[in-house]
Amino acid sequence: MLTLAAACAAAGETARAASSLNRAEQTIANFSFATQLGSGIYAINGRTVQIYRLPFSWEIRAATEDQTGVAILLPVTLGFYDFKVEDVLHTQLPRSIDTLSFAPALEVSRLLRHDWRISSFVQAGIGKERTSTAEVVIYAAALRAERNIEVRRFRLRYSAELLYAKTIYKDRPDDSMLRFQHGLEARSNLAQRFQGVPFDYGVYALNEWYLKRPAPTLTSVTTSIAPRQWELGVTFGTERTTHIWKLPLPRVGFGYRFGDGLSIFRLVFGAPF
Repeated sequence: MLTLAAACAAAGETARAASSLNRAEQTIANFSFATQLGSGIYAINGRTVQIYRLPFSWEIRAATEDQTGVAILLPVTLGFYDFKVEDVLHTQLPRSIDTLSFAPALEVSRLLRHDWRISSFVQAGIGKERTSTAEVVIYAAALRAERNIEVRRFRLRYSAELLYAKTIYKDRPDDSMLRFQHGLEARSNLAQRFQGVPFDYGVYALNEWYLKRPAPTLTSVTTSIAPRQWELGVTFGTERTTHIWKLPLPRVGFGYRFGDGLSIFRLVFGAPF
């Protein structure tokens, strides 16, 4: 799975477009929030690190209108310093993982009338940077509402989420953020199939509004992250979740994120929002 993640990461650099951006434009936030914010380019002690989130999960009970659904979310985030496409060509794979975060979450959900789904989760975990004392405890909680409808050959999904996250460090002040996010995704099937399930593609647009922004990173040349951010992108996967060796096969895609002083390409694993 690490091999697959690193290979996808190399492909996701999108022709190395991000390498042409300066550090202030590349950095989204400190790496400790990557579990909540997803794959992208983050900062740690003033350095940039590329983070890739693997969205593992286990559904214990499906949600219906008469039954509350229960799922265990097991997101793993891997980070690599100064990782480029040619690194894979010359040395095959990164020799070490520079940052690692694991923050399990318990999610409960319920289906409502008119194709709405309401869910919430609580999360706790740890993040670690290999070469320093940058170790952090991560907490988060969220409330989400989403609706799925079909319009001709497209499956539309609208989602709105309010997320609070807090990080507790050993060697610096604690940090927190409060974010409201909403997005719209349209997916349609392709002719090809995998294990009898049609491949599909999706295009999406999302907006994020930080009511409470994370603090600037140590020795960072930036101020704080952009309070309002937008993203446009595309993902590829299968119509419904398929598995390889009992592991769910995530969607893969990329997006372009922009805002005040922000301009990055982001690799997407799993749902874009």
